[in-house]
Formats: sequence, C-alpha cells, structure tokens
Amino acid sequence: EYRALRIPARVSSHAYALTLEKDQVVCVVDVQRNLERYEVGPAHILLEPHEHFKCIVIAAGVPKRDEQLPIAFVRLGPDFMNDSFSVRTKDNALLEVRVMYKWRFLLGDYRQRPELLAKVFCHDFVGFACQSLRSRIRETAARHEFEDFHGRPAEILRSSVFKTKVLPGLAEDGSDVEVRGRFFSDTGLLVFDVDVQEITPVDPE
Repeated sequence: EYRALRIPARVSSHAYALTLEKDQVVCVVDVQRNLERYEVGPAHILLEPHEHFKCIVIAAGVPKRDEQLPIAFVRLGPDFMNDSFSVRTKDNALLEVRVMYKWRFLLGDYRQRPELLAKVFCHDFVGFACQSLRSRIRETAARHEFEDFHGRPAEILRSSVFKTKVLPGLAEDGSDVEVRGRFFSDTGLLVFDVDVQEITPVDPE
C-alpha cells in the first residue's frame, strides 16, 4: 500500500492527509466496520488510523506485463497507455507494432452513486484491455496483406477494432451515451482511439 501511495510506512496510531487531483479516485477501507467508500478528486482526505487504501496491481511496461505495478490512485481519464507486440499479415510478414491507446472510464453518475466506482478496483483494467486488443489487432493484421497493413495501420485498426454503440446510463449524468471505441463492461473502460507509433518488419526479407 505504501509503495502504491509513494509515502513512507506509517505508525498505526497516526493519520495521513492526502490530496486527490481532479478525476483521481481511491477506495478507502474501514477495517473496523468492514466498509469501503470511494473518494473522487479534487479532494483532501484524512485517512484515520483504522483506515487504509485498497490497492490493485496492474500490468505495466512496454510490452505490457501482468502484475507489475501496485496502485491506489486510479485516474478516470482521459489518459493513454502504450503497448508493443508482434503481428503476422495475410502474406506471412512478421511485424513488430508499437501502439498508443487513449482511454477513459464510463461509469454513469458515480458522484451521486459512488458504488459504481467499485468495478475500477476489481480488475487489472490495463492488462485486461491490452490482452484483448492485442488479440483483435492480430486478427485484423492476419486479414491484410503486408503492403496494405504497413501503409495505413492506424486507419485499418480504427475501422476494424472500434465500433459505434450506445451505452445505456453510462454518461456522467446517468443518461445514455453514444461512443466509438472498444468498451470493456467488466471494468467500465472505454478505449476510444489507437495510434500506431511504430511498425517494423521482423523478417529479414
């Protein structure tokens, strides 16, 4: 927990005052009453001696590796993440692809219903999304010839991996919202853009 918060370990009888930035969220666990509450920034939080933050361990690095980074603060976005992996085209060319995804959480009216934030702390939302997107991108690459995929990878991926749909009740005011991207209902994460930063042939020919 202290590593995730980047603070020194505390004496059990002491309280901590922490500041949340805009759109940061934390889960505070009250061990005496066995309750959880969610705080969204901007806010100042006083952590009592019988309270602690719930931490999750997410994938990190490039390429993404599971269970690398413990975090207690989660940003609701928009934000971005990078990944790299190999793909093989229809004509059997092996490519190394480096991508950047833009994402944000869609959770509905979480300020009035903070329990909606619970799913943010239930899964490794980074690892889950990156694994799923790798699979989709590899399937897409396998349907295209090398020259086509190498020449316009971002255009191809945006049209094949992302879909337009209406998500009921997931706007911040609780209304329906139309989005284009890849939505992960288990975590509430929407990946809404992809940029191919680098694409390199691996095969010598």
